[in-house]
Amino acid sequence: MEKKQIMQGALLLSASNLLSRLLGFFYRITMTKAIGAEGMGLYQLMMPIYALSWSLTSAGLTTTLSHLTAREMALGQTGNAKRILRLSLLLSLCLSTLVAIGLFVLAPVLSVHVLQDERAIRPLQIVSCCIPMMALGSCMRGYFYGLQKHAVPAASQLLEQLVRLGAIFSLSAAFSLALPEKAVCAAAVGIVLGETASFLLTLFCLKMQPVAKRSPRFSWHQSLWLILSMAVPLSATRVFGSLLHTAENILIPQRLALFPQSTNALADFGRLTGMAMPLGV
Repeated sequence: MEKKQIMQGALLLSASNLLSRLLGFFYRITMTKAIGAEGMGLYQLMMPIYALSWSLTSAGLTTTLSHLTAREMALGQTGNAKRILRLSLLLSLCLSTLVAIGLFVLAPVLSVHVLQDERAIRPLQIVSCCIPMMALGSCMRGYFYGLQKHAVPAASQLLEQLVRLGAIFSLSAAFSLALPEKAVCAAAVGIVLGETASFLLTLFCLKMQPVAKRSPRFSWHQSLWLILSMAVPLSATRVFGSLLHTAENILIPQRLALFPQSTNALADFGRLTGMAMPLGV
């Protein structure tokens, strides 16, 4: 029975990942037509900051929650699994709220002095609004992975892609190729709508879960130590990788600007990382 569940889960995740990739591919094509090469460059400049926020707030917690939930459920300790979930969500909410506020307040500094493009201020502030929902949604998906209920995270990720794609079509009238920052703001709104839809679906599925019948054996302190001992190293690894990716995306447009043949380094960056490279992955 376990082998059958593993195979079913693997097939479901593979199919949902393939479908999500296809939707992401069409999303990129639609967005490229709507915002142009320079808009894609500005979008790609902003997204590593958003990815870094995810690494800080939920990357380690999601993997930790998945592992601990699977372990405790295998032992029949449903109470422990629920306590670990609640504590992980509380930690993620606190971290993500702080990161969201920090990103919103520091967006002008990051845009001007780090990204070196003040047009990224407003898009960064827009995506900062959905960081708590992104973080909590990721943790809840990790919990469902631990329960071997792969359909919930698969459905939530597909819904997110569909909402983003729908937002691109519905907001396309607001896009202006002459003003890439406005176009990227509209794309940022699509991100917020997608994360919101994914979060609400996952939260609804979590509310439908049966109440744990066994009392937790772990105290709050034991649960906290168990979570942090696993999540901190995992988060540190993800954050380090995100920092390297952010540095790469910051340096590429600056290096491209040094070439005499490059009339618009940001547009060239958009063609490279937003149009050409996604086809290879």
